[in-house]
Amino acid sequence: MNEYKVGLLGIGDIALEFHIPAIQAIDNCKIIAACDNDFKILEGIDGKYNIKNLYLNYKDMLDSECLDIVIISTPNKFHAEHSIYSLSKGFNVLVEKPLAVNYEESINIENAALINKKSIMCLHHNRFKDCSIQSKKIIDSGKIGNIFYSKASILLSDNLPKKSHYLESTSIGGGPLYDVGYHL
Repeated sequence: MNEYKVGLLGIGDIALEFHIPAIQAIDNCKIIAACDNDFKILEGIDGKYNIKNLYLNYKDMLDSECLDIVIISTPNKFHAEHSIYSLSKGFNVLVEKPLAVNYEESINIENAALINKKSIMCLHHNRFKDCSIQSKKIIDSGKIGNIFYSKASILLSDNLPKKSHYLESTSIGGGPLYDVGYHL
């Protein structure tokens, strides 16, 4: 069985709570490198997760490591830049939602994947939930006819992002619509 070597770009809450534990639970995957621009975060993950190759600059990591997969969980405004560079270095990419902050960036990412013959997937975890899969099957069956209108809402009482960068669209790229509303 092949072992897949994984690199992480961005070590925020989503990486710490979801990506790292999920990867460590897969027998043939190993996190061999991580990058964040906060040295204190890197210090904390070295001992706790046994990730030895730590970087403050993403290009240094991607230029130095032999990886199979790069997981990008940096702020939204960097998704395109980090995805395109990772793809250009010959790595497959999993990028947190949103894929990009505008249409042009999305097209540039797609072109980078095609040119470099690598895969990219935007992490839309709700697509893999049973209720989403069953809903799609019902829609595809044609039993409910053509859908011409839908309405979605979200209520976050316990999990409302409290960090200011979630609420400021210029700091992360897109603000709460891209960060939380994206799931809808």
